[in-house]
Amino acid sequence: SQVAFVLCHEIAHQNLNHAFEDLEEYVAFKNSKETKQKIKEIERSEYNIYEQLVELYKDFLYTNRRYSRTQETEADAEGLAYFANTDYDLKEALKCLERLDLIDESKPIDTLQLAEIFDFPNYPFKASWLEEEVSMFNDDIESEEVFQQDSIKTHPDCPHRIELLTPKITANFGQLFLQDSTTFSKFKERLSFEEAVHIQESDNIGRALYRYLNLQQEHPEDVFTYTKVGNAFMELYHAMKAHNFEQKVGLPNRKYRTDYYDLLRMLHNMRSSEMRRVAYYYLKQNEVQFSENEDYFLALFQATTLMNKEEEVAKLKQQYTDN
Repeated sequence: SQVAFVLCHEIAHQNLNHAFEDLEEYVAFKNSKETKQKIKEIERSEYNIYEQLVELYKDFLYTNRRYSRTQETEADAEGLAYFANTDYDLKEALKCLERLDLIDESKPIDTLQLAEIFDFPNYPFKASWLEEEVSMFNDDIESEEVFQQDSIKTHPDCPHRIELLTPKITANFGQLFLQDSTTFSKFKERLSFEEAVHIQESDNIGRALYRYLNLQQEHPEDVFTYTKVGNAFMELYHAMKAHNFEQKVGLPNRKYRTDYYDLLRMLHNMRSSEMRRVAYYYLKQNEVQFSENEDYFLALFQATTLMNKEEEVAKLKQQYTDN
């Protein structure tokens, strides 16, 4: 029922044309005479160019986010009207917002111990992979030091959204599930895997790798996650060779969870030769357990080929032929 309300909310955004309005507003700001004139003036400045650009962006951002919060309120109301036409319990809309309000507090503790996951008998983890690199670009421009956090929120606070929706909800005795809860639980689990694949297909390999590693913690016997982690490192190896690594791995940012921040730091500190070695040794450690899985076997074959281990490649070919 709560998922259904979220879908109704998103459909409302679409029907209210909010995405197009946001794009229209940005284009108008970017192409306005006033903005172009201010940029020219900043370009002619000798000092504080960055600070002036931030101030210009800040004016637009505050206005845009204030408008975005209005859109969210509109989508809540319109979405609730759609939700009322279903067989679900209307009160679940409020419970959904209550859950969203607690989502940051309910994040699991950091679970990825990278120094253990990527420590192999023949290729130990390198402490240098987690060394800190000081850079002005490592932190988000929308940091607490630069912007007032309340002014850059895209969504109103959930308690306020609940307060606005509550009068619209009359007594309702709809259902929590329109299918059995077991089916829904299976769907949720499957969705976690599909989401990780979607992130990888969207070329955000760093975030996809993080998702796969977390799924592996939850499903330690699952060959799919092991295969995907190996493939991710090989993809990053090729990205480094093609000089487009930065397009696939975001910069480390302290606003992220500690283990995700560490993973991004590790990936940015690694060389291409280290990427291929990690891919190989990571897959190699489970060769006996997973070698009958064709996707895993192919990934291992590719990683072994990248390592130029001709004798092992020949054995793998023979093994595949025999099977």
